[in-house]
Amino acid sequence: MDEKSEIQTLLDLGKSFYAPIGKIERVKKIVDAAVTVTNADRGTVFLVENKKSLKSLIATGMDGHPIRVSVDQGIVGYIVRTQQAILINHAQNDIRFNPAVDKKTHYETRQILGVPLLDSHQEVLGVIEVLNSKNGAFTESDLQILRVVSLFTSLALEWDDQTQKIRATQRKPSLGTGADLSRREGFMNSKYPEIQKIYDQLKSYAKSGANVLILGESGTGKEGVARELHLKGPRRNGPFIALNCAAIPETLFEAELFGVAEGAATGTIARKGKIELANHGTLFLDEVGDLPLFLQAKLLRALEDKNLYRVGSERESFHSDFRLVCATHRDLEADLTSGHFREDLYYRINVAKVELAPLRDRLDDLPDLANYILEDLNHERSLNKTFSKQALQKIRTHSWPGNIRELRNKIEFAMIQSEQSSTLLPEHFSFTQRIRTHQAGLETEMLPQVFKTNISSASSLREMRLEFDFTVVNECLKNYQGNHTRTAKALGISRETLRQILNRRRLVLKQAS
Repeated sequence: MDEKSEIQTLLDLGKSFYAPIGKIERVKKIVDAAVTVTNADRGTVFLVENKKSLKSLIATGMDGHPIRVSVDQGIVGYIVRTQQAILINHAQNDIRFNPAVDKKTHYETRQILGVPLLDSHQEVLGVIEVLNSKNGAFTESDLQILRVVSLFTSLALEWDDQTQKIRATQRKPSLGTGADLSRREGFMNSKYPEIQKIYDQLKSYAKSGANVLILGESGTGKEGVARELHLKGPRRNGPFIALNCAAIPETLFEAELFGVAEGAATGTIARKGKIELANHGTLFLDEVGDLPLFLQAKLLRALEDKNLYRVGSERESFHSDFRLVCATHRDLEADLTSGHFREDLYYRINVAKVELAPLRDRLDDLPDLANYILEDLNHERSLNKTFSKQALQKIRTHSWPGNIRELRNKIEFAMIQSEQSSTLLPEHFSFTQRIRTHQAGLETEMLPQVFKTNISSASSLREMRLEFDFTVVNECLKNYQGNHTRTAKALGISRETLRQILNRRRLVLKQAS
């Protein structure tokens, strides 16, 4: 290859660092470039696997099959031990050459160029080598070019590792997902004693290290509570690994949970699963109630079996010491009765239970929650917007079926509507009320009657809501012959929420008398 072509290849290599590709693909491009500019037959990047061995990350001509070599043997081992580059044009005559690799790979090595891969602290990451010059011999010029390529390789390896670390530390989930709510002072506070009692229990739950089941409608901040349990518990210094069970296809769930063994399929590279990544930390399984039964069995196996295996391997096991926190919007007790959830798994994940109230049951908390969310959005956008008193009043009139997630979205939209104004006004908010009638055991034509029932004598919006909620629940209970489990499931609420609606109504009547 002429000098102009070599320079162009290296320039193209530099541009690849700005491409949205992963480490493996980036390093493969580098190896291909190394083979091209040195006019070699094939190339390999070895990474230090442990103090005794190296393993190929990329090896051309091997169809994804890895090569393992000892640090104490061969040319690659010598490069790692001495941190010296090597140029050998008669490999078979060199005493450092290890013919065992050729025998295993069915390849005859004649010439070798090898350069150590060093990180920014001059620690050895591995080796890049090219084999068999098509010109019959490698030159010092080839070696100098490979030295340059080795810098690209080391940079690519460190680039990927540092990028992953930065993303992990700087990734700040929005308040809408509930993931960062636990870090906001006030989210774990409520003006309602029964709700505050639930939040007060979190500290003892966190310290216990027990498996916890979090129940609540979508958007109520279940992941925020899971993070609170992690951050306040004995595993706070370990990883917090989250997996949404409803978002993973059934065919891929086992691989996501247990990982994939090397060579499980052609070209497959070993990959850790969420369980292995959660070692010494917390594994959070969101929407665990949506797991199909056969996947529930695999999850139960993970909780009971100390020796776990990646998909595609029954030889090399791994052990993971993790705490399990699960969350779901479903009524798992009703699913137990119907056979949609395993009883043995239910009792394993439900050592302690936290039930989060929907926003419609904590209207007095809305002003504080809205202000926390606005503060967060202001910080993201370097703004300083505030609510008008009328805007906060309008927020209180909405039923919030999407809970905290919907609250954040509406506030974010209002900020856009307000344009240059520093104050959010009622007209900046747009609400569409929805009434859930499917599967509720209520005829659609009777809803107007339900709306009117008993609310004419109510003295406040809160009392009107209490009367309406009670009337709907009571009518549905009649249709299901007083069965609380079936009624709650039909209304799309938990049994605990149903119980709270009935109890609050009784409390209001008692106080009135």
